[in-house]
Amino acid sequence: MAQKLGLSQLVAVEGFAEADIRWINLECVITGKGLQGIDKQEGGPYYYRARPEMIDLLLQNKINIVSAANNHSGDYGPDGVIDQIQLLSRSGIHCIGIGKNEAAARKPFLFSKNENKIAFFLLT
Repeated sequence: MAQKLGLSQLVAVEGFAEADIRWINLECVITGKGLQGIDKQEGGPYYYRARPEMIDLLLQNKINIVSAANNHSGDYGPDGVIDQIQLLSRSGIHCIGIGKNEAAARKPFLFSKNENKIAFFLLT
């Protein structure tokens, strides 16, 4: 069984600090906008949101990419999604798996190092 680590534990993961790119799953919406209570067609009414200040923690851990295509990405509706994308973009963190429309959500983030190229994308 895989162990889940909190963001504060990442610095202890061997090789994390030296990695060229750091990618995490963001199991919440970073926003101060939107309305809780969107019908998610799920068994339980769980809504996860982080204040915009959480981006500072991502930056301190040198996170480059966040995956946001999960069951909590729309917890605060379209306003929350767009706000999160804008907040992360202004901070220089690439957000994959969500977008203003389906084409934007499927757009990969392309990373190049030396002669290697990697495309990061998510599909749900």
